[in-house]
Amino acid sequence: IYGLVLGGVEEKTIGSLLKNAWNTSIDFARMVKMGLLDLISGRAGMKDMSGPVGIVDTIQETGQSAASTSEGIMNVVYFGAFIAINLAFMNMLPIPALDGGHIFLLLVTWGIESITKKKIDPKYEAYIHAAGLVVLLGFMVLVTFNDIVRLVTG
Repeated sequence: IYGLVLGGVEEKTIGSLLKNAWNTSIDFARMVKMGLLDLISGRAGMKDMSGPVGIVDTIQETGQSAASTSEGIMNVVYFGAFIAINLAFMNMLPIPALDGGHIFLLLVTWGIESITKKKIDPKYEAYIHAAGLVVLLGFMVLVTFNDIVRLVTG
């Protein structure tokens, strides 16, 4: 019925639960942003990334590290929420084949058409998204391969 807050105890109401969920989501988004900046700056590299295989391994470790089954389930759900925020954040990056890439190219196309007064052939946008998809799939294969190597070598 009650949850801890800084400096005391707060009654669990719909409002306090929504506020906590919102604040946790903002914290997750900040962590994702910091991780992305670390990747861009070089402070983090391929060894610090995980794909689907590494994520499943981490989920298993997260569940097993808890003192009780219910605590393990809560930890896995919490980690799942972090992954969901991470995917949403990454999906909005202006990379071709992702939603952010579609929005970015939509804005660029609108700008070019506003200036030139000519429609751009949609096949060019399709080529850009196809190339982005090939690069993303190649990156996923590389990260998954690194996950498997990490699991096998211990």
